Amino acid sequence: MDKPARNQASLPFAAHSAIRQYQMIQSADIVIVALSGGADSMALFRFLLCEAKTLGIKVRAAHVNHGMRGEESDADEAFVRKVCKQHGVALYVKRLICAGEHSEEWARRERYAFLDTLITAPNIKIATAHTASDNAETVLFNLARGAGVRGASGIVPVRGAFCNTQCPQSAESTASAKCAENEETAENAAAAQNPEAAATAQSAESAAAAQSAPMHAAYIRPLLFATRSAVERYCAENAIAYVTDASNLTDLYARNRIRRQLLPLLNSVHPGAEGAIARFACEMREVDDYMASEAAALLQKAQSTARRGDANAMLRSGQVFYDAACLRGAHPALQKAALAQVMRPYCAPDKALIDKAAALLQKRAGRLQIARAHTLSLAHGRVSVLPMPQKLPQSAATLPLTEGVLPFSGSFSLKVQCLSYEDFIKSAKVQKKDLFFYADYGKIASNSFFRTRQTGDSFAPIARKVTKSLKKLFIEDGVLPAWRDTVPVLVCNDRVLWVPFYGFCEGLFPQENTKTVITITLLQELEEL
Repeated sequence: MDKPARNQASLPFAAHSAIRQYQMIQSADIVIVALSGGADSMALFRFLLCEAKTLGIKVRAAHVNHGMRGEESDADEAFVRKVCKQHGVALYVKRLICAGEHSEEWARRERYAFLDTLITAPNIKIATAHTASDNAETVLFNLARGAGVRGASGIVPVRGAFCNTQCPQSAESTASAKCAENEETAENAAAAQNPEAAATAQSAESAAAAQSAPMHAAYIRPLLFATRSAVERYCAENAIAYVTDASNLTDLYARNRIRRQLLPLLNSVHPGAEGAIARFACEMREVDDYMASEAAALLQKAQSTARRGDANAMLRSGQVFYDAACLRGAHPALQKAALAQVMRPYCAPDKALIDKAAALLQKRAGRLQIARAHTLSLAHGRVSVLPMPQKLPQSAATLPLTEGVLPFSGSFSLKVQCLSYEDFIKSAKVQKKDLFFYADYGKIASNSFFRTRQTGDSFAPIARKVTKSLKKLFIEDGVLPAWRDTVPVLVCNDRVLWVPFYGFCEGLFPQENTKTVITITLLQELEEL
């Protein structure tokens, strides 16, 4: 992948370089500029208007009035409307009425939700005016929060299906915000008298592309390699008017403090620090892309290994198990990248959570809560993401020990199998990691039964040479509270004989005089039996 140009003194040069290097724009595209009215977006708007014929594109604009600054927000909207009318550019406006929530995150969520609705065909692109300075702020902010490679990669130049990356998620409007209908100004003087004409024209322009390609979102950042000083110089040289958000002039927000205090200090240490950070972010993006590719290959290999090792390792729901030994055999950095991919459908894993997942992988068994309703599970040498179990009263969770599949309670079933000692010896050669889960059936009394953990329960795992309370054992090994009081344990006369994730207790391992061997597997309700 090409690196951003080092000569960022000229905004047009930097923008053309970014457009070319990342194939942001193709002929016949409709580019909708996210136009706030500030210097960055106004510079991008003017640049695209000037280059529209050369690029073969049509330019539109979109503005969101968040209503967070009262009359100032309305004045910004009026300014944008006036500019678009002067240039004969179609404008889409969304007005939000805030009722309590005024966070920057809320504003961003609503803004992208609106912009997503405008992308109705593959040839429609949303152009946002993020600059190299914005990228530097993002990278520094992420690093300060303890981000890894992905956070250090900063703002991506392109987001959307056409570059095989995930587009921003649309968010539903919150109950505390009421939105006005989209409004559209005229594309030219004639259309100004008939606003519907512009919308009809856009639909016609999009139809051909929609017939030949699937619909997908696309966000482009043509100014990502232009510094803020280059933007201001471009505005001055071209007499471009713009509005100034007064909230950007305070140190109220963390990003403002980075922009107003930290970046000037870095530039004083090394002129061009913003550009250097942009190049660093680009390199980190390449590293992240490579690690993501390698992690996907590792997961595919680990999944295949899990399937060969145990035909019952897949769930009917599509749940996937990964062989823990296969994952452990990879470089620690690749382990973390793979675990992050496993968790990402359920949460947005940060470095702290990824580190905890990596620590779990080194254990024999355990659970890590990664979302409100899901856990990362390590059991029987396999890693998976499982739903949190339903917690039931202890009195409702008792079950006699018999061979077969035993529905326990809540989310669990138990699979009890008996086999000859000869068959055990054969299986032991290929399943050494699971030996703790086999016992001499003759040493287990017929009145043994399953129940949930009770106060005072203790357990002596095979090979640990120590007896501990189940509560302490679960806490030390990171078993989640919801699982501690929910999973079944096998008991006889108040002695705990078997515990999920640990296997049987000391003294029950099969010997040469053993006739029948028993093994118990904990299943969730969706597991294929």
